[in-house]
Amino acid sequence: MSKFFTRCASLAVVLCISACGPRVSVPPPSMQAEQPISFTVADVRGGSLTLEDYRGHYVLLHFWASWCVPCAGELSDLQKFQKSMGTRDLAVIAIAVQSDWDAVNHLVNSLKVGYPVGLDKTGALEEAFQIGGVPATFLLDRSGRLIKIYDPADGQLKTMISGARPWAKPSTVEAYQNLIKLD
Repeated sequence: MSKFFTRCASLAVVLCISACGPRVSVPPPSMQAEQPISFTVADVRGGSLTLEDYRGHYVLLHFWASWCVPCAGELSDLQKFQKSMGTRDLAVIAIAVQSDWDAVNHLVNSLKVGYPVGLDKTGALEEAFQIGGVPATFLLDRSGRLIKIYDPADGQLKTMISGARPWAKPSTVEAYQNLIKLD
């Protein structure tokens, strides 16, 4: 009986957060260097995931979908990347889009993802970040502003990385460690 009650309570929290939709504040592209981004979405652990909680840290913001095969590989790679970064001031946050709770929870649990994972149930973040496909990855500075992100595929700095990348590759980890040292 208590297991049933716990599941019902968890579902009620999820439905409440989902029904209200995420709170999103993403500046237009022309202002991205000046204004910090803020959002709150439902977290897979039953709470909420608020970007403001990560102020003072770089944030690798990764959008993915449960049905996307390359995305599953990247979730594991990002886990290794986060571990390789150690206690450095870079947080990985993954936001599932175009997905349902059951599929997201199943994948996150089966891969033993240890970093924060949220769900953009309404598509508001996907729209605000103008994501044309998944996976898509952005980098935010310590103030929560979008900055150029190092692309491990070609070594270039970009506004957004679209497509899967080798996040656990030693040269990628080193590039991000150097980025943090420069700050």
